[in-house]
Amino acid sequence: MSVLAAERKLHPSKNVTHRRAYALTLPLLLLAAPLVAADAGGALRVRVTHVDAERGGTLRCGLFRPDDEWLGTSPSRTASAEVHGDTARCEFDAVSPGRVALTVLHDEDDDREMDRTLGVPSEGYAFSRGVQHDGLTPPDFDEAAIELDGSERTLEVRMSY
Repeated sequence: MSVLAAERKLHPSKNVTHRRAYALTLPLLLLAAPLVAADAGGALRVRVTHVDAERGGTLRCGLFRPDDEWLGTSPSRTASAEVHGDTARCEFDAVSPGRVALTVLHDEDDDREMDRTLGVPSEGYAFSRGVQHDGLTPPDFDEAAIELDGSERTLEVRMSY
């Protein structure tokens, strides 16, 4: 006889108690699952307007956090959208609360880089809060930053060329 079988024989009520505990625990875990998912944050939907579809390419959206290298090559999150008309959408699911800043690049040649002519952007771009680029120096993170509270949110940004 195995040790487990001997244990069951000596303490038959213990098995019933364990089964009852499992029967009560499972529904509680299932009820808690949506609460855990809610802590992950809400969706951030970005509607990009004034897109020049004749230029082709892809819209590349980057979501930066304060600890990221602002306008570097590694934002916290990325999303992309094909260019087909004068508007497009980038979507970020489960964005945790906190300060973020958004960038959008109209990557016309799909090289994943902002092309420049004499230091001035030659591809379209946009920033959260409608911050404009003066042509030579990009805006600071704080200028473009918005606060997310964990609920679903929609932003609208306008491309500049």
